[in-house]
Amino acid sequence: MNSTSLLTRQITLDRRSLWIIASLFIIALIGADLRLQSVFQTEIEGPAIRADARDYVLYAYNLKNSGIYSRSDAALSIHEPDTSPALPAPDALRTPGYPLFLSLFIGSGFTGQTIQNILLTQVILGIFTILLTYDLGQRFLSTPLALLAALLTALSPHLATATIYVLTETLFCFLITLCFWQLARLINKPAFAGFLIAGALLGAAALTRPAVQYFIVPLALLLLAFWKPARFRLAGALVLGFALTFLPWTARNLYTLGKASDESLMIGTLHHGMYPDFLYNDDPKTFAYPYRYDPGSARIAQSIHSVVSEIGHRFQAEPARYLKWFLIGKPLMLWSWNLTESIGGPFVYPVRSTPYASLPYFRWSYQLMEGLHWLLVALAALGSVLVWLPRRWLGLTDPALLTARMIALLLLFYVALHMVGAPFPRYSVPMRPFLYAMALLPPMIAYRRISQLRKPSLL
Repeated sequence: MNSTSLLTRQITLDRRSLWIIASLFIIALIGADLRLQSVFQTEIEGPAIRADARDYVLYAYNLKNSGIYSRSDAALSIHEPDTSPALPAPDALRTPGYPLFLSLFIGSGFTGQTIQNILLTQVILGIFTILLTYDLGQRFLSTPLALLAALLTALSPHLATATIYVLTETLFCFLITLCFWQLARLINKPAFAGFLIAGALLGAAALTRPAVQYFIVPLALLLLAFWKPARFRLAGALVLGFALTFLPWTARNLYTLGKASDESLMIGTLHHGMYPDFLYNDDPKTFAYPYRYDPGSARIAQSIHSVVSEIGHRFQAEPARYLKWFLIGKPLMLWSWNLTESIGGPFVYPVRSTPYASLPYFRWSYQLMEGLHWLLVALAALGSVLVWLPRRWLGLTDPALLTARMIALLLLFYVALHMVGAPFPRYSVPMRPFLYAMALLPPMIAYRRISQLRKPSLL
């Protein structure tokens, strides 16, 4: 190759790189604007710190000021002069990932400025998630499709509005995306330390949202099946990194409380998810909270055994109805566009005002994403099945195939988990970047297969 050809090739590569950087910069700007405007122009109806958010703030406050991990408000209660406030009692209802994040912002008090600092930091995490989605996507998609996955992540109203709440979605989404980005980077150049970090990131994600705490098992098995020479060493590094991050929480619970974890959340998710269509006696007014209307709820929720036993009895009484709910209704509910907890759409707590109601391009982005939603869900489901076909049929390289299979495994694991428990649509929000990337795989495979078929054969 002569010098002129090399120069021409270099110019072409530089132009392509500039085009990618410029496109990614514009996408990041769009995502940043949607998130910042949401933070500054959304007014939440009622107190912003309530329900789950209140628990997280109390955990962070007590940890910072008392050194005790507790959601008790004893330290904040009114006390007699010349006496110290009561020390909070330790508990383990919620994992400490998000409270530890909040403790970075909380001092001796919790003010409006504290909330704003938290939300602005979540905006930054959201922007990084967009960039990570592109880099992760381009490892098994074409560059234009990877950019499209990043754009869909930027435009997602659910991910944008997640930043307005003091809730786990944004941090968890960032951590799990960062974990997979790290894993994808290691496929071509595996390293013990790199897998140790990836395991630690998965552990941090599990401490933020415990739904993925058991995902370490299928993920490690997938890696064992892929790497032949050093598979046990590398998979062991992943498990070790996870254990070093997650097990101190278990040890703390055993030492402080005498048990590895609080069963309340497990009981709750099994109990809340057992009602078909999230209704009690098919009454529409009970939607999303059927357990509140069930007079037998106290008895059902006494233990894991009692709730599993009740589910078994109801399956025996109406097997077809409950099979339909668990196998079809729950996955559809999990990926529903409307969050069940509030007024629908992407909002967890009701809002009085939002740029999605007042600004035209916010409305357009909302309508676009809502219109594409079920198509993307269907394509992602198809992609999560297709990736298990032989590599030669898919036309992917080994690194691309492993990246796609890891993402498919996560999505399938997540759906299976919520088929057992409560499929609140809010729980699917942090999975949106993976959903969008996986949804673009079937069209890419189809395009490549059609292109191959249209090529004239050589005689």
